[in-house]
Amino acid sequence: MIPLLCGESSKMKKILLLLSSLFLLFTYSFSQVKSGPPVPGGPPTTGESKPVEIIYADKLRTEKIDSVREVQTGAGKVQAKQGNTLFECDSFYYDKSTKVFEAFGNVHINDNDSINIYSNYLLYHVDTRIANLKKNVRLTDGKSTLTTQQLDYDLNQKIGNYYAGGKVANEKSVLTSTEATYFADTKDVYFKKNVVLIDPQYKLKSDSLLYNSESQVATFITKTYIEDTVRNIVTSSGYYDLKNKKAFFGKRPVINDGASQVIADNIDTDDSTGLSILTGKVSYKDTAQGFAMRGDFMKVNNKAGTLLATKNAVLIIKQDKDSLFVTADTLYSGKLSSLILPASATDPAAHDSVMLLTPDSVRRTDTSRNAGKSLADINSLTPATGVAAPTDSSAASTTAAPGKQIVSPPDSVKASNKKNNDVATSPVGVNSKTNTVPSKNTNASKNTATKKTVTVNKTSSPGTDSSALFKDVTVIDTKSGNDTADRYFQAYHRVRIFSDSLQAVGDSLWYSGKDSIFRLFNDPVMWASNSQVSGDTIYIYTKNKKAERVFVFENAIAVNKSGDNMFNQLKGIRMTGYFKDGDIDYMRARGNAESIYYAKDKEDYLVGINRVAGDIIDLRFLNKELNRVVVMNDVKGTMYPVAQIPDSEKRLRNFKWQEDRRPKTKFELFEPPKPLPPAAPATVRSSDF
Repeated sequence: MIPLLCGESSKMKKILLLLSSLFLLFTYSFSQVKSGPPVPGGPPTTGESKPVEIIYADKLRTEKIDSVREVQTGAGKVQAKQGNTLFECDSFYYDKSTKVFEAFGNVHINDNDSINIYSNYLLYHVDTRIANLKKNVRLTDGKSTLTTQQLDYDLNQKIGNYYAGGKVANEKSVLTSTEATYFADTKDVYFKKNVVLIDPQYKLKSDSLLYNSESQVATFITKTYIEDTVRNIVTSSGYYDLKNKKAFFGKRPVINDGASQVIADNIDTDDSTGLSILTGKVSYKDTAQGFAMRGDFMKVNNKAGTLLATKNAVLIIKQDKDSLFVTADTLYSGKLSSLILPASATDPAAHDSVMLLTPDSVRRTDTSRNAGKSLADINSLTPATGVAAPTDSSAASTTAAPGKQIVSPPDSVKASNKKNNDVATSPVGVNSKTNTVPSKNTNASKNTATKKTVTVNKTSSPGTDSSALFKDVTVIDTKSGNDTADRYFQAYHRVRIFSDSLQAVGDSLWYSGKDSIFRLFNDPVMWASNSQVSGDTIYIYTKNKKAERVFVFENAIAVNKSGDNMFNQLKGIRMTGYFKDGDIDYMRARGNAESIYYAKDKEDYLVGINRVAGDIIDLRFLNKELNRVVVMNDVKGTMYPVAQIPDSEKRLRNFKWQEDRRPKTKFELFEPPKPLPPAAPATVRSSDF
């Protein structure tokens, strides 16, 4: 070696010192460079590379297996930690080289004082912080408790999974499944395979379910079956809030309660109030009471038993071989027992023709005078026409039991008690000497009289006996427990009714299951076969859900089509009609009654027009055709032969043939309603009429 000179040695030292300073400066600068943010979704860095630290053990031993592998074991009140995670157990085995920590007996993991896990065995991967727990595993988060025999829990992601069956208990609710994934941060549990939720009020079954233990909301993500004390629900989407008793069901849920079935696109329900909102092709079917209600929007009060349907609303009342369809802008149904007031035996109102009802301001309608009085503010459904309730014992007993009211026809149809009652039964005009109605043309009268003559009859016609009218009186017992008929229906605006045997239109409607009466208000019209009936208010009485009789109040007019541009007409203040096999069989008009009748011979050729007036006029039908006209009290009439029929005598005042408004099929019920036709002008009568 060649020794360095003194000067050269000093120079070399300075160079080495400079290089050392530059190296230290570079190292310091590099250490100041900020590291980038962690990859989204990756595990947190806290405790990730830290080893498990043994805090305490009654017995502790460290054994070095070889130059690389070191094993630590301990027993008795073992306590260990890794970051903010604490471990407790009876004994442990810790391989520091493989970074695997095993714990045995009374294992307890406390993760940051938020999650506590208990088991009999733990296999813990220190680097990945994944815990495999077995035997009597229990996880709690302060809101719920998860129990299973095997659980894999990621302490970095705060996610746990079981694959061999387990359950989650949350207050009074218990959920079980074959598999589940638990999210500690959000308190969500995703249950899979054979999911069952048992609540004191509900039982739920599904293949998959999402449940939040904090909010206690169960979310349906596949077909789910729900049972409670009265209902069965099938849905494939939605949620149920167990805490607040609210639910949403989507994807055409079906609800059955044994007596009814509800189907809709979506159902919002609140069990605490009993209210449900149904939207999208709603169908409510009551199999017990034989009706169905449909619409695109429906509001149901399960506690009160009420329904309200709008948007293409239709009511379907089941009949033997035919169903009756009712459409309107709004349909409403409720329990009749909620409207009936107790009536004492001495209360005169107890003997009214219909039951007593409580006013209902919620369902008030101001668009119609009749509907407003009859559907909202009424204490009695008898229209304001001065029609007296029957007073004979067969109709209403003054000793009727409290809580019962009599439902009877509002028109007694009794024969007049005036002296010199004139009763003319007349298909054609005849003169007084031969018991005929006078005519302008005597020869014409004689010619027509040879075909059909009419005799004056002092006896009342069939159907005028008031006792016969009340033989089918329905007694409403408000104390009865049988509620099969405890339902009423209301329809508001643009009401249309269709069945094979009967059709009708009006502005509003009331129908009671107790008395089976359709009450139509505000210029209603009814059709049966070739006959049309109209007036201010119409009551259609049904028996076995088929029309039995009809009552018309104020401006009553009945029209029967006899041929092309030929209409038999009957008019009066009020009117009564009876049906036979779905067709009008008998009609009676009372009060300023008028009739126009197209008389025909046996070969069905037109003979003339018979125009009559009286206090009471009866029309009798045979084979769906008008067969006889009976006029009683103050009889007046004129027979016009075919060649002498004035145009002014062919129509009664306010005559309107409204066939265009008549629903021809159930599919026409939702078509725009036809406008009202103009009424016939007042007729200028001849001097002798």
